[in-house]
Amino acid sequence: MSQCKTNALITRLLWEPSHVVRRTESAFEGKLLAVSLRFDAFIASYLHRHTFNHDITAEKSKRNPRTFR
Repeated sequence: MSQCKTNALITRLLWEPSHVVRRTESAFEGKLLAVSLRFDAFIASYLHRHTFNHDITAEKSKRNPRTFR
């Protein structure tokens, strides 16, 4: 799922008016759990990318120190 679609879905889940869709408390909790899990996945993805990119940069600087001064 693209980041744009994920953001749109999270926005819809958070701001959907309760009078438009009648939901039980458990359904609402399910939506909050879904948003929480997606947020956790986003943070994990961000941390993975940051760590991965940092490792690549460190590896390149070892091979050619002049490139990364």
